Amino acid sequence: MNTLIQVFDKNPHKSLLEEIDNIALELNGIKLNYTQKCGIVGLCMGWSPSKIASKIVKKKSYLRTELSTKLYKYIYVLLEKKGIYQKQKEEKASYKKIHQGLVQLLGQFQNSLNISNSAFGNCITPSVRAKTLINIAQAELLNPVKVGLLSLDLARLNEQINDADKLCNEQKYEKALIKYQSLINHIFAWYPSEIQFLGVLVKMVSCYNALEAYEDVEDLSYFALKYIKHKKARSDLYSYRAGVYHEKYRRTNNPQYLRIAESFYLEAKEIDQNDSVLLWDFFDLYVEAQKREHNGIDYTQSMILAWNDFLKQQQNPNSNYERYKHKIIQDKDRILKENPNNQWLYNNLKQI
Repeated sequence: MNTLIQVFDKNPHKSLLEEIDNIALELNGIKLNYTQKCGIVGLCMGWSPSKIASKIVKKKSYLRTELSTKLYKYIYVLLEKKGIYQKQKEEKASYKKIHQGLVQLLGQFQNSLNISNSAFGNCITPSVRAKTLINIAQAELLNPVKVGLLSLDLARLNEQINDADKLCNEQKYEKALIKYQSLINHIFAWYPSEIQFLGVLVKMVSCYNALEAYEDVEDLSYFALKYIKHKKARSDLYSYRAGVYHEKYRRTNNPQYLRIAESFYLEAKEIDQNDSVLLWDFFDLYVEAQKREHNGIDYTQSMILAWNDFLKQQQNPNSNYERYKHKIIQDKDRILKENPNNQWLYNNLKQI
């Protein structure tokens, strides 16, 4: 049976959905529900309301109401904003016209943003998506019988976690996620008496990040922060969340993403001031921002302060600078290539 989540997980138009969400929030301060999001997927594919209803197992009359009274209005506003289509005052809403407009809009997004499907979580199978893993964990937390305790003892659980860690270290990220997924119910069956196993969640987030499954990074990081108290793990999770919005900012030039990335980097930095990669990524964010100067704001000073924080780590015996030096040098070359006329960057980054 098809479900709302199954349809949404297979959606190839996450960038479009995100933009629709932003318009809906601007108009009425609401968030689109799953039915409406799945409606957008169907409309992008050219499906009629009846076909969309059959795919998500909803009554046709209910779906028509969701589409005609709410969703169509948001889409028409967006199409008008993007200069694609302007609905006449007495014109009747048509799913065929909306489909044509959405196809053009997708073309705009792909050409102007160059966002690949993998960057929005479509590079991995639905069974190991973060939402699936979270549902498994939450079900175990609500399970008073604690079946996991009876089926896998601590020694065996630890052994299997080590096997998954090995796959992750070998960069077999999706295989590692499949292995971790099979252990989630056992890990949460032992919670909270054996809280150390929750470190697995951070490793899973790192796998999602390596696969550029950014939506999954955000979903699982948010969930993990509710349970993990270890300072270093929390810093890493905030860094991963910052990285999601940093990437969105890089691709969309939306200053809202800049502010969110900045806030998460600050959360991470407050916990761990010896993480060279964190401080470097924070500096990289401000390099992007000073180049764009949103609303006349000059981020040069913020960039310089972030650079000075990073520079201190080269002499800090407690930092992880040497471990990640190769990655930082690669980023340095990219930054210099993207900013060929910035003499300050050239003079300072050559120190690395």
